[in-house]
Amino acid sequence: MRLFSKEKKKSETQNEGFWKSVYEGEVSGKFVKSSVGGGKFNPGEHIKNVIIPRIKERGTAIRAAVVFLVSAGIILYAAAGHRAVDKEKELTKILNDRNSDITRQLDETSSELDSVSEEFNRTLTEMEEKNNIIAETDTRMSDLIEANEEQQQTIIEQQQTIGDQQNYIDEQQEIIDNQQQIIDEQQNAIDLTDEAIREIADSIGANISSRNAGTMYNALEKIQKSKEIITNTISDPEKVKQYCELLDEKAAEVNEDLKRYPDYEPAPGKISYTYGNHTSVKNGVTVTTYHRGLDIHNPSSPPVKSAAYGKVTEVHLHNDGTGLGIYVRINHGNGYSTLYGHLASVCVKEGQTVEKGQQIGIMGKTGAATGIHVHIEVYIDGQRVDPITYFDYEFM
Repeated sequence: MRLFSKEKKKSETQNEGFWKSVYEGEVSGKFVKSSVGGGKFNPGEHIKNVIIPRIKERGTAIRAAVVFLVSAGIILYAAAGHRAVDKEKELTKILNDRNSDITRQLDETSSELDSVSEEFNRTLTEMEEKNNIIAETDTRMSDLIEANEEQQQTIIEQQQTIGDQQNYIDEQQEIIDNQQQIIDEQQNAIDLTDEAIREIADSIGANISSRNAGTMYNALEKIQKSKEIITNTISDPEKVKQYCELLDEKAAEVNEDLKRYPDYEPAPGKISYTYGNHTSVKNGVTVTTYHRGLDIHNPSSPPVKSAAYGKVTEVHLHNDGTGLGIYVRINHGNGYSTLYGHLASVCVKEGQTVEKGQQIGIMGKTGAATGIHVHIEVYIDGQRVDPITYFDYEFM
């Protein structure tokens, strides 16, 4: 006798699978639905539609009890299935939330990847443009290299020509250097001439202020030396003439000043009395006297000559045994004038022009003189000065 129908065995098989899934933690709404025929399980409906009809069908208390127990198990099974369904919903919600987070993160990552992709594409475009530029540059460089090689060949040929020309230039340069040496020598001569002329001009200016004959004689020597240098070094006759004429003009100016400079010694002899204050003792009394000139003594009564070129401005012929006796005064120009006293006689007259070294009289002892001598006075711009600075006499 069969205690359970095939349906019951099927239910037991499902129940065993259910509790196994509960034990293993794999209960799901899907399994519950499959156990009750795929629909939503309702315990009341199950008892009404399944359990009670089976009790009526079997009609025995044992069967009713078994059916009841089975029903209770099914109820417990259904309750467990509901709890599994709730657990599944909770897990599903967690999974959905996690899926939403992952989806959001994927969307954000996708957006970032889109930006990176755009940047990559832009960079790629730029690189392609740069590659195009590089390709164009390479092409140009190739063209330039080819052109440079052609130019290089041309340069080599030109260098050969230039080498030949350089040899010619070197030869010409040697000629030019020789000519330049001549020009430099001539320029040195010109520079020396210019320097000499400047020195001469300075000497003339110094003469006016210093009243020194040495500067004028030096100037004349420099003029003569410069003329010799010019004549020997400058090949251009016109330049030689030009500079020599200029130097001759300077020499003429110097000679004009020099002939009016009173440095010609009026007569031979020696200094017997100097210019300035002299102290002597007479009758026990010290007496200081001022001597206005320079006395040159010579007992042989030699001729007296003019110390420089000039014009006779005064001839004094009165001799009463006092003063300078017979004397002559000459104006030389340039501020100079001289006087010659104690003469024995004169041979010039007032207004007469005399040359430097021309005789004007004879040395004597007229006036207040104790011996034969000539008294010489020198004036610059009307001021009496010491005559010894213009002559080279020795003392007695």
